[in-house]
Amino acid sequence: RASRRGSIDGGSEKGTQQAVVIDGPTLALAIGAGAQGALRMRAPAAALHRLARRCSAVVVCRCSPAQKALVVMLVRRYEPAAVTLAIGDGANDVSMIRAAHIGVGVAGQEGGAAVRSSDYSIHAFRDLERLLLHHGRLSYVRLANMTTYFFYKNIAFTFVLWIFGAVSHW
Repeated sequence: RASRRGSIDGGSEKGTQQAVVIDGPTLALAIGAGAQGALRMRAPAAALHRLARRCSAVVVCRCSPAQKALVVMLVRRYEPAAVTLAIGDGANDVSMIRAAHIGVGVAGQEGGAAVRSSDYSIHAFRDLERLLLHHGRLSYVRLANMTTYFFYKNIAFTFVLWIFGAVSHW
């Protein structure tokens, strides 16, 4: 726990932040894979999700590639409105990148498996800030402009049809 001024939504006390560090064998007790990699919905998985919601950071260490994907699937199962982002730099991160809504592959020494299976690729971790902030903002602006143009186009075409109908006496 690290203290901080202000209130944090996930903290149990006002002005504190909490984090969870969980390792692979402990994670296997909470969530596990059934047939075809489906999540086994056990009580510990729900408890882990509730605990993670109260924290500002969750660190999973020393886990298998399948467990990384299961953590992403756990978030997607319990938080359907949340958009998940997975960042990986090697072949062991491919299942996690594919399980997330948005996958970012970091080109590095471990090969290009993460880059080939990702939605976005960056050269180094230092480029992640630019990808998320700059290109994320540009994507938002483009989407807003497209939506505005969509309404303009539909109104313009519909207006022309109404004028033609009035002139031709319907």
